[in-house]
Amino acid sequence: MGVKAVVLALLLVACDEDRTRGIVDVPTGNGTAPTETRPTCTEPIAACVGTGPCGTPLVATCSDGFWWCAEGGAAPGPETCNGLDDDCDGATDEGLFDSCYTGDPTSIGVGACAAGVRRCGSATCFFETIPSVEVCDGLDNDCNGRVDDGVSVTPGCCSGEATTELCDGLDNNCDGVIDEGLTYECAGGTYCLGGGPDEIPCDGMDNDCDGATDEDDAVPFEVAFAVDVSGSNADGMAREKAALQALVGDLAALESCARFDVGVFGSDPHPALEVLASDVDSTGAIAALSRIGGIPGWLEPSYDVAIAFALPFDPGAIRSIVMIADEPGQSLNSVKEADVAATFALHGVQMLTVTKSPESYDSLGPTAEWSVDIHAVALSFLRVRAGL
Repeated sequence: MGVKAVVLALLLVACDEDRTRGIVDVPTGNGTAPTETRPTCTEPIAACVGTGPCGTPLVATCSDGFWWCAEGGAAPGPETCNGLDDDCDGATDEGLFDSCYTGDPTSIGVGACAAGVRRCGSATCFFETIPSVEVCDGLDNDCNGRVDDGVSVTPGCCSGEATTELCDGLDNNCDGVIDEGLTYECAGGTYCLGGGPDEIPCDGMDNDCDGATDEDDAVPFEVAFAVDVSGSNADGMAREKAALQALVGDLAALESCARFDVGVFGSDPHPALEVLASDVDSTGAIAALSRIGGIPGWLEPSYDVAIAFALPFDPGAIRSIVMIADEPGQSLNSVKEADVAATFALHGVQMLTVTKSPESYDSLGPTAEWSVDIHAVALSFLRVRAGL
């Protein structure tokens, strides 16, 4: 029996069916025995020789009823979320995510409900949508398989009964027509009677179509810049910074009363939003934009940032947002594009988004492809918003 008797004569153990890592397919003994002639797990075998892919000695391991040689019982393979270094690169569970859901498991995929994602080993679930109170929005918010159940009588009529028509984008009296007799045209748009475009100060224009220019009831013009500074956008940071600084300079020449906010998002210290300047003039905005720089980060919650910047400082201001976000719309709070659109409608906000994923933002205002001239496109957007 030779080495067999000395080294593994007592290996008469059952196969380890609870092993969690792969087995290296290396023949035992002198390396010539084919798989079908290997000794079974109840027989003694010769010692394993050599080293495995991870660089450590091979040892005898039982698998599928036969003895095999494996590197400490492990072989390099795809990294999985198990607390081990499966691919033998010195790191554990690196770059791994798995799905998660904190709501009723039976509601996943029903209506608006969807699973989220989390890092391997983390308890925090991002981007999930769990059941919520049903509202009249064309969605199954409570994920019971029925859309607008209990809150909708006819399309556009969600009060439960016909009421007096209001200028609110709904068919309040349930006659199949929305806002009839309550709108008018001004400056190329349709507005509610008594609620048309506001006068813009300092621009020499009759923005509200009342026959007077720059009257005392003029409303301030506010612009917020939101820039993704995560690692995936690092290469474009210099171009974006220069374009936005030039844009502020041009706006100051056209609209001297404009006020600005500047914020960044997507960094590890401040994943949601870090405000660099708030309610400042053009000089303050240019200074704040000069401090923008790429900071490694992996979350880019652009939808959360859009809602945070939607509230104007002056309740009657015309407020616009210019966002630069290379990734699709994301949220740390299960916010969806429709939620942002509803908030924008409430405050009269529009957003220009320069992005590689325009389909995530097209209901929030105009979008522009990543390679555009940011200065030119944003200036055109803001001129229209200001009525210039």
